[in-house]
This record gives sequence, structure tokens and C-alpha cells, in this order.
Amino acid sequence: MTQSLKETIDHISCTPGSFALVNSTDRWPLPLSTGASSDSSSCPGNSAGSRAHASTSSLDRRDGTATCTGTRARRRVHIAVLDSSFNPPTLAHQAIAFSSFPPPTPTTTLASGPLPPRSVTGNTADDPPQYNARLLLFSARNVEKTLQSSDATPEQRVEMMSTISSMRQRSNPEESIGVGLINEPTFVGKAAIVRSYLASLPHLKGNDGEGDGHGDGEVEVDISFLVGTDTLVRFFDPRFYPPGEMESKIAQYFAPYHRQSSTSTSSNPTSRANGQDSSFAQNQPRLSNNGSGSGAYLVSARRGKDPSDRALEEEIINRDGISHWAQAGKVRLLGTGHEGWEEISSTRVRKAVKLEDWDLVEKLVGKDIGAYMRSAGLYAST
Repeated sequence: MTQSLKETIDHISCTPGSFALVNSTDRWPLPLSTGASSDSSSCPGNSAGSRAHASTSSLDRRDGTATCTGTRARRRVHIAVLDSSFNPPTLAHQAIAFSSFPPPTPTTTLASGPLPPRSVTGNTADDPPQYNARLLLFSARNVEKTLQSSDATPEQRVEMMSTISSMRQRSNPEESIGVGLINEPTFVGKAAIVRSYLASLPHLKGNDGEGDGHGDGEVEVDISFLVGTDTLVRFFDPRFYPPGEMESKIAQYFAPYHRQSSTSTSSNPTSRANGQDSSFAQNQPRLSNNGSGSGAYLVSARRGKDPSDRALEEEIINRDGISHWAQAGKVRLLGTGHEGWEEISSTRVRKAVKLEDWDLVEKLVGKDIGAYMRSAGLYAST
């Protein structure tokens, strides 16, 4: 029996290290288009009459089609994850969440010290495909303690996130999208939890007949967390890590993921995703015995339009401890500073509501979210 949305939120809020997919397209994160569902039959020499002939030619395109290696097709899914408070979700949230994977960000200074080993950075020439799956992620961690009387409740935020998800599905029906809840304060931990959850999904296991029904190809999943400049700085700040552990934790986040034959994760069937149970909890995330990391990227959206904003980003990306990850393609900057999201913030939306400037509210959040906020009486002066 599935739980109500409130029960799921309460469960995740009270369970450290937990994750729940509360709304998603079918068989998330597999894209709904045929392009990312290619199997080994699409590989040259792997037709029904010649499967025994291995093909090594690459068919891996930026839209997430298959790469032929040996007798199996390596299928790739790339998930863009936007973790936010969504209080409320704005057009900036939407623009960033549905952006394209940016190219590597050049650095102007050489990193001090040696570059991370290939075992940590992976093959920099093997760039992931463009995003073909999305995850809107809300951190339901003691959020009730910080709510003001006019704030959106966690349920209302998830409902607004689901509204955005539905809008995206209508405009991009081939794309896979999910809305999730998580209870974990750090991005290193969030990446490990999401990665472990993905490892528990039967339709991502491409062997022993447990694949997605489109062939026997392995599904390789890349993850990119979309953040702001402040979060980028905190990610590389020793104050947010146990003493002496920052470098190893960061390496865990970026290190390539290696699928294991079995997983130690535990399923906890209490959440709702298309009527299916998908709540998930695990113990403290850590590197597995085979040296597998989370295989995640960190993409920071440019904010502000002034030259001083660009100078700050340039200074940050060239800092010791950050520049070598940028050189490896693991840290990237998104946008040019002229996309239109730079001056939009949830704070500005809440101020506009208090002034009852609904035209401005709609310009900042869109018609559907603006109508939801007005109907629910969110952020109004008390």
C-alpha cells in the first residue's frame, strides 16, 4: 500500500540518508525516445544474422545513443539533478534544470600539484552525452522547523515541482523526468545516495535478462548536479567536511562509478512514483571495496550580469583545489551570464507577492506556478 505524499515527506524527513522518487515518467531515468534505447542490434555487424561478430565502432552521440563495445551496446543516460528548496520554484530554476550539459570550462592558470589520477577523473575524452533525464530534488531535512507561517509547505513545494515536471513532459515528451526527496546535507552524500538508488532499479541492469526490454545492452548512467556559485564555493570549503577528509570525499564524488555484482542497499517500500513503491534508505555512503565513486559532475550556473560577477567566477574556477577538477572536465560553468535567469530569485518572488504585484510574479515564476501560489495564498503578508 502506497503512502500519502505527506507521509512520504515525513518519513524522508525523519530518516537520514533516505531518498524517495515521488513522481516520475515511466521507468525513470530511461528516456522515452528510441534514441537512447538502442541495443546491440544497432551496432554494425550485430544484426540478427551476425550477432557473433563483435563491433568496436563508436555510435555514442550527444543525445545518448549506444556505444558498441564487444557484443553488447553500451547505452548511456545522463541525469541533470537540480537540488533546491523550491520556495517557490522560479523560471530560473526551470531554465537551469532544463539546460544543456556545458562544454568543459577553460582555466587560465595551471593547477598546483599533480592532476588527479585517471582512476579518479575517468577518461576525459569520454564525455557524457547531453542530458536525457532530469531530477528535481528537494531536501526534506527538518524543513518544518524553518517554515514561516506564509511559506510553502513541503507538500506544496513538491506539488509545484510536479507541475513543472508535467509542463516539461508536455513540451519534451521524449525526456525522462522525476521529482525526488532526499535527507542528506552534503552533495557528496546526495550523489552517493542517488547512485545507490539507481543501482537498485531492475530496469537499469543490462544483464541476465534484467534490462529494460530493449535489448541486452548495459545502461551506463552519468549524473550532474546543477548548483549556484555559493554552493560551488562551499563544495570545496574544508569547513563543511570532517577534519582532513575533504580531498578524499571530493574524490569520492568525482571518481567513476563501477557497477557491482550485488548491492548492499536496502529497499524501503513506502513512497510513491507512478503508484510504485520506491523509497530508499542506506547507511552512511562510502567508497565501495572496488574503488567505485559516484561518478558525478558539478555544474555551476552563472549568476549576475556585471563584469565583477564574471571576474569572481574566473577567480573561483582557478582556485587551488578547484582548477584541476575543471581541467579534468568534472567542474563546469553553465551559461554566459545573459540567459535571463541571473536576476531571478525566490526572494524576489516572495517580495513581489507581498506587494501583490502579480504581473511581476508571473514573469518570475510563469503562469501555472503563479496561479498555484495565488490560489494557495502563499507568501502573502500575515
